[in-house]
Amino acid sequence: MKLRKFAYIVGLLIVFLVNCLFINYEFMIVLCILIIIPSISWIVYKFSLAGMKLYVSNDNIRYTYGSNLDIVIWFGNKFNMKIPWCRCKVIVNYSNSDKEYENEVFFQGLKQFQKNSIMNLNLEHIGFITVHVCEFEVRDYLGMFSKKIQYNTQNAFYIFPEKVEAVETEINYIHQEDQYTLSLIELDNTEVQDLRNMIEGDSLNHIHWKRSIMSEDFIVKQFGEELKRHHCIVLDLSWYNEQNFRHILDNIYRLTYSVANTYVSAGIETSFIYWDSRKGDIGLFDFNSIEGLYEAMETIMQINCSSYSFDLLLESVLLEKDNFGENIVVITSKDYKIAELNILNVVERFSNSIYEQSGKEI
Repeated sequence: MKLRKFAYIVGLLIVFLVNCLFINYEFMIVLCILIIIPSISWIVYKFSLAGMKLYVSNDNIRYTYGSNLDIVIWFGNKFNMKIPWCRCKVIVNYSNSDKEYENEVFFQGLKQFQKNSIMNLNLEHIGFITVHVCEFEVRDYLGMFSKKIQYNTQNAFYIFPEKVEAVETEINYIHQEDQYTLSLIELDNTEVQDLRNMIEGDSLNHIHWKRSIMSEDFIVKQFGEELKRHHCIVLDLSWYNEQNFRHILDNIYRLTYSVANTYVSAGIETSFIYWDSRKGDIGLFDFNSIEGLYEAMETIMQINCSSYSFDLLLESVLLEKDNFGENIVVITSKDYKIAELNILNVVERFSNSIYEQSGKEI
């Protein structure tokens, strides 16, 4: 733009000098054009800046891996005019990643209070990301006048994985036997679970008369209380100094989401157990619905991975194993062999998948 200004000034001086040396109508017209057109461009540019307001928004905060993230800018000014030319600088950061994705978007005629997409980002990782819109530069139509506007705004988004197929076959998530405890009496928390022959101690009020008439013996209602099933998922969120760590973390999120989704779909209450490095203690998140699963994933995807955190977590889980129940699934990328725990290794699980192949290219 400086070169353009310099060329314009040189051209204007040359035309002005020619007009001084030669009194000519055509040279006068050229001089007028060189003065009037930039003046009009400057006036339009100034009017478009008067009372200018910028808003950055997004349609939602949850996206699916592989989809596109649209960041939208809404612009308005006092005189309801378009911005002649605009450049927008956007920076994207993934959690637990040292990479920074920077993008610049250019507009010709930014429209007043209309949806203008400033970034269409292909989501490369799963997890928590922040999109930082940090700078706008506005110019006139000729590109001779400009103004930089510092715009410090950050928007947070969550990138959810797709569900891994056939994960149900890898985990023992439903025990068909012993799903309720039996009771000889009817209590507030018991329901009819079955019908059986009458034995000593049964109440006459529990006789099922319609079935008893068709049978040679008295048939009574069997009451019982359904057992509450609760499973725990222990997450390895340790930081490993490996080239493809961010890819490994993607697979941790992917398998965690799939296992938890399987539990919730089966009506099983589930807990995420992880090491919160900021608190220096175990973190626990309970949920029993899909919406609860979304909130749990949003929580763990914001956790900053730290070295050796999983060793501390695993030690605590083994010491307090009875408090977490018998159904504990551990999701990790390391080769642990612990008889008391059901360990799922994401490296083995995704070793021949497209995710492993794509991770080598990162």
